[in-house]
Amino acid sequence: AGPDWAGVVPAYRRRAGRLAARYGVPYLHIERGVRLRDEDFADLFHLLAPGRAKWQPEMARLLAAALRTTSGGPLVGGPGSGPGEPALE
Repeated sequence: AGPDWAGVVPAYRRRAGRLAARYGVPYLHIERGVRLRDEDFADLFHLLAPGRAKWQPEMARLLAAALRTTSGGPLVGGPGSGPGEPALE
């Protein structure tokens, strides 16, 4: 993506990690279990259908594991999850 985008993804990941820690929820590193290639993306972040086909099963696996092991409050039905409720950020 060139020098204009250097550091964007690492900065995003650091911010996501801080937010997860602040709210006591897991930060899922889906990209670690999926071998995505440049051809799987429309741009730096948005997956095309072949990429989604690789990404979705890993997301489901990690999310299911997180939902089974996370304690300390609901992940579903909490603030920002319903109509008219503010998002966390």
